[in-house]
Amino acid sequence: MEVEAPAKPQPIFRADYKPPAYLIDTVHLTFNLNEDVTHVTSRLALKPNYAENGVAPPLLLNGRDDVKLVGLKVAGQAVPESGYEVTPKSLTLLCPPAGPFELEVVTAIKPQDNSLLEGLYKSGGNYCTQCEAEGFRGITYFLDRPDVMARYTTRIEADAAKYPVLLSNGNLKEEGQLEGGRHYAVWEDPFPKPCYLFALVAGALVKKEDTYTTGSGKTVTLRIYTQPANISQLHCTIWPLQWCIFFSRCPEARYHSAACRLPAGNRVTCRDWFQLTLKEGLTVFRDQGFSADMNSAPVKRIEDVALLRASQFSEDAGPMAHPIRPDSYIKMDNFYTVTVYEKGSEIIRLYHTLLGPQGFRKGMDLYFQRHDGQAVTCDDFLAAMADANGEDLSGVGRWYSQAGTPMLTVSTAYDAAKKSFTISTHQVTPPTNGQPDKLPVLIPLKVGLLGPDGQDLPLHLEGKGDLGASTVLRCDAEHNSFTFTDVAVEPVPSLLRGFSAPVKLVVQGQTDDHLRLMFAHDSDPFNRWEAGQRLYMKLLLQLYSAAAGAASSVPLAERCAAAGGVPGELVAAFRAVLEDGKLDGSFK
Repeated sequence: MEVEAPAKPQPIFRADYKPPAYLIDTVHLTFNLNEDVTHVTSRLALKPNYAENGVAPPLLLNGRDDVKLVGLKVAGQAVPESGYEVTPKSLTLLCPPAGPFELEVVTAIKPQDNSLLEGLYKSGGNYCTQCEAEGFRGITYFLDRPDVMARYTTRIEADAAKYPVLLSNGNLKEEGQLEGGRHYAVWEDPFPKPCYLFALVAGALVKKEDTYTTGSGKTVTLRIYTQPANISQLHCTIWPLQWCIFFSRCPEARYHSAACRLPAGNRVTCRDWFQLTLKEGLTVFRDQGFSADMNSAPVKRIEDVALLRASQFSEDAGPMAHPIRPDSYIKMDNFYTVTVYEKGSEIIRLYHTLLGPQGFRKGMDLYFQRHDGQAVTCDDFLAAMADANGEDLSGVGRWYSQAGTPMLTVSTAYDAAKKSFTISTHQVTPPTNGQPDKLPVLIPLKVGLLGPDGQDLPLHLEGKGDLGASTVLRCDAEHNSFTFTDVAVEPVPSLLRGFSAPVKLVVQGQTDDHLRLMFAHDSDPFNRWEAGQRLYMKLLLQLYSAAAGAASSVPLAERCAAAGGVPGELVAAFRAVLEDGKLDGSFK
């Protein structure tokens, strides 16, 4: 008997996006959890999203081959078998009613046999869900796409002894006992959300509880649940949650408080999965900002850049290189990557660097004002930032579509007669799979100029006037040139301060003397650390080379001493760092 080969998976393209033909206002779910078969009843209030006076198209709901259809009703009436089609991946209602209607779908699933860990499954004796990205279709037939947002009411029924805790999204509206030793709980989420945010947990859990008083004086209860064996580990979990709420609501919080609110990833979500970096990049950026505020900001920035260079730069340089917003995928789960998350957060940071704290906040406020409760795109985010500030940010848009890490080469020239200092840049992004030719991107190059004593010189850029001790140069072409005036002495440039863009930087003509001056005195902590790292690495390689070339009978310490040991200038730079009272202890 000839067996047919499985169909080759087909890619999905961003350019093929079409709005859903139907939207869902409300979802009422009932879970009857049992050890053999779990039944899920889903009542959907649907409304048309196709052109007015158009013919109602078939309603295609996503499903999975381990989901069994038990019942199907429209407006309370059973749909005959001729009125629908079921495949291993979908349920299609062939002739939906015109206008709004209610659809009831009853499915049977076996969470205990679900080894995909997507949808509803059992773990450690508890029922759990994982619905992002496309796990909800493993629970019931549904419009499993992020641009369909609805308000959910969830009723959970289970054995009271085995599963005493029943949890889902939103607010607990009702709970009680049922016959046969069972009980129920009803949860209502007042905010529209995509189905990938749906969550359910049922099990023998314990909780840590506390309260938080909001700015309006309302007291809310905070609870964190875990398995009984982990209860001792919950003593330090409530206060970070309280701080997160305070941080996200406090008007005095730093610029990224705008990105820390609920709308950042839930009430404003992505239109399709190609836009994943829209919410995840913003979430990572928010987390980095919160951690920087709670700890040492310089150390946190150094840690974040170290992770980016070690993990994301290597991904950009390999066969799996992809833009933060890919143009196609076969399975979306493959794009939960360091590029989408970590590089995505660096692109969010670009906006803040280019626009400044107030400009970034204006952009975030406009973004939420325009799109609260919507599913949107990276282009919508860029448009809000640009419109709020009256800026042309088209160069930032290329970061979304191009893979690879740009190489930024910088050369400098000092004219003593004119007292001018020119910084010239050349950017190139290497070819990657499917993208042999790259366009210039907008690189914010944050710079300062150090005098002979290591202090910041005042910056006067041609046509810009007084810019203080640091400024951001917009490198938006293959070649750019910027000239500073009134520079009395030849300075040492401090470039890419704060690692202002995810690029590889090459500084032509940079010497060890320049690096030692930056290490000892640079007012930018990241560049100070970076200069020290480069000096350390160069010294270690020199000592290793000398030690490896000496006779093996010579003690290692003598071999290193014969190679010159640690230069006194580097020791002095170390001392300057340790004695600098302006640096926090964590950085030292």
